[in-house]
Amino acid sequence: MPKVIVRKCPITKTVFFGDDEYAKHIVALRNRKNLERVEKRYRSEAQYRIWNTIVNDVDTVPKLVQFVKDNLHDILIAYNGGRPEVNAAIRKAELKSFTLDISYRELISNSHDSPRDGVTNWSGRDSDKPCHYPGFVGNLEYELVNDPDKDSAMNNGKLRTCMSFSDALGYIGIHTGNGGGSAKKKYGVRLFQDDFPALRRTVFKAKLQDENIDTLVSG
Repeated sequence: MPKVIVRKCPITKTVFFGDDEYAKHIVALRNRKNLERVEKRYRSEAQYRIWNTIVNDVDTVPKLVQFVKDNLHDILIAYNGGRPEVNAAIRKAELKSFTLDISYRELISNSHDSPRDGVTNWSGRDSDKPCHYPGFVGNLEYELVNDPDKDSAMNNGKLRTCMSFSDALGYIGIHTGNGGGSAKKKYGVRLFQDDFPALRRTVFKAKLQDENIDTLVSG
């Protein structure tokens, strides 16, 4: 009776009958691990590019809108990407339209959201915490096709993850409120100026020069 060679992968615990199939599995696994390292590194680089641009370059609302349009995939990957299947689903997404209609306010409620270095304070109940922050309020409208949150690879149970575009926008400081829609999404939106240092500098410049803030940040 011929001898049967049995191999068990120490990583996946899969059992193989024969060296050939086991060798193919190891090669595929090694390729997979290499791809995972590449995609995780890409995510770290995307996070750096996003924050570097927001801090230094996004000093008007039109620049912020263009930044989102130009960096859709990086924003989604930086927020919750990293795995090869997730990043592949993200790269299929396309932003057909994206508009922001916002105006400056000295006092914006932080009941639900806050600047990254700030705190939330539901209805101002905590007297030892701030109740407001300066920033922008208004409306957001966008149309996203090939939404990664609806991709089959993301919804097979094993790979399911939160990939909502509105959540990813919150990650970069564009906080959505009430709204929704089918093709075109419409939301109330708020942005805290401390999350956008370059835009904050424009606000300070308008105040120093006694100019209209909304006019100056509109570019």
